[in-house]
Amino acid sequence: MSNKLIKNSPHKFKYTGNHGFTLIEVMCALVIFLVGCLAVTILSVNSVHKNASARIASEGFFETVAQVEFLMSLPYNDSRLDEGNHILPGGIRRYSIEWDVTGDHAAATPASSLVIDVTATWNRNRRNMYTVTFVKASADRI
Repeated sequence: MSNKLIKNSPHKFKYTGNHGFTLIEVMCALVIFLVGCLAVTILSVNSVHKNASARIASEGFFETVAQVEFLMSLPYNDSRLDEGNHILPGGIRRYSIEWDVTGDHAAATPASSLVIDVTATWNRNRRNMYTVTFVKASADRI
């Protein structure tokens, strides 16, 4: 690099040579930096969204398991264990809890048992759900 004073220049201190970056170089560096910042922002937003979805799914699973444990603690002849579809009554909740009971517990034979499917759904379009199936044996069978 040569730093020669330009002769016949109206400015006293004008030098030739490479002493800095051109406007094009600065703009290219800025574009590359902004693309990197945009990528990090998109990754952060996606991470927050996936983390929230995972939290909601975990809560749905725990709601389902809590209902299973509650139904297991009920006596065999409880009205909430009658055959058919049951919906958990409640106020405004994020999850809809339903359980379907099949089996014959009215006969009270040792072979009688109930198959209970507990389902928690959320997002109103029933796209996201957890289902847990368990068998509740009669007191004679235990």
